[in-house]
Amino acid sequence: MSVAHRRTATGRPRLVEALRTSWQRGALRTYRLVALLYVATGAILALVWLAPDRMPFTSLMVPLLVGSLLLNPRQLPWFVCWVAVMVCGALSQQIDITARTMAAGGIQLLMCLI
Repeated sequence: MSVAHRRTATGRPRLVEALRTSWQRGALRTYRLVALLYVATGAILALVWLAPDRMPFTSLMVPLLVGSLLLNPRQLPWFVCWVAVMVCGALSQQIDITARTMAAGGIQLLMCLI
């Protein structure tokens, strides 16, 4: 029998008890926020890929701002790296890459470094 299937004193499997305890301590609530931000950033990138002429790729700065305000120091660097990758992906889908587009992308990557 695996560790996840062993039962505790309450009769519940250990995995269920571990999830219940994590929820009560608030650990899963913080992961819910970061997961929501990851999904929102991915959705913005999908919209940029589907309509690069209508959806501004600078809208990726909104999840970055929200993440910098709400995420804890353990999660924030990984989220910033995710946003930087999304910015590069959005830049690769731009129809006309002008000096203005490159400057906007550079400023967004600079914002990720800050």
